[in-house]
Amino acid sequence: MNHEKPVTLYLVVRAEDKDRMRPLMRLIINQLVRVLLRPEITYKDGRPMRPHRHRLLLMLDEFPSYGKLEVFQEALAYIAGYGIKAYLIAQDIAQLWGAYGHDESIVSNCHIRIAYAPNKIETAEWLSRMAGAATIVKEDITQSGGRFAAILKNVSKTYHQVSRPLATADEIMRLKAPAKDKGDIITEPGDMLVFVAGHAPIFGTQSLYFRDPVFLARASLPPPPGNSPIGAAAIPPFRL
Repeated sequence: MNHEKPVTLYLVVRAEDKDRMRPLMRLIINQLVRVLLRPEITYKDGRPMRPHRHRLLLMLDEFPSYGKLEVFQEALAYIAGYGIKAYLIAQDIAQLWGAYGHDESIVSNCHIRIAYAPNKIETAEWLSRMAGAATIVKEDITQSGGRFAAILKNVSKTYHQVSRPLATADEIMRLKAPAKDKGDIITEPGDMLVFVAGHAPIFGTQSLYFRDPVFLARASLPPPPGNSPIGAAAIPPFRL
């Protein structure tokens, strides 16, 4: 974060080594958070100044699989002041509850939450409660008169307001999934829900990186030299 030319660090663990490498990954994440939060924040004109030269996007896929990270759960509330933005990915809320319990504070400290069609009803019900309720006007019509009469004698209409979930659990579980071809390649995006603190829920469409010229150009970059098990030993050590 303080180098003249910022770089991107990828830590990739193969599926068969996930359990074996979990202690090491926990140690690395713990050390990253502690070292990057070490500098003191200074103030200028009453506003806090970031202590690092560059900002950092900390992306953690399958976040609950690392187990409960006490230091990360506490630091998530104030790492934004250090120029760090966390991007956490989990399969469903039950997976997060399994690692941090029902009283977890991870979701509370996430300014933006994005959800796709869940597979568990517990996650769908939780998302439905997050979406809130909408007020709709219901019309009741009462008719009376002869069955075969040309004109009904009495027709009365009553309007009253009722509350309805903005998105029911059933509707959330039926969010459109991405369309795929015979080769299991995504061809069309699916739907998603976006929750931003202080704003109304957003019903949106997924963004496919291979249709975005900026993201496609980044994904097409070749790996740097030595980025293999054979050449990994030639990479010089670095310090945070």
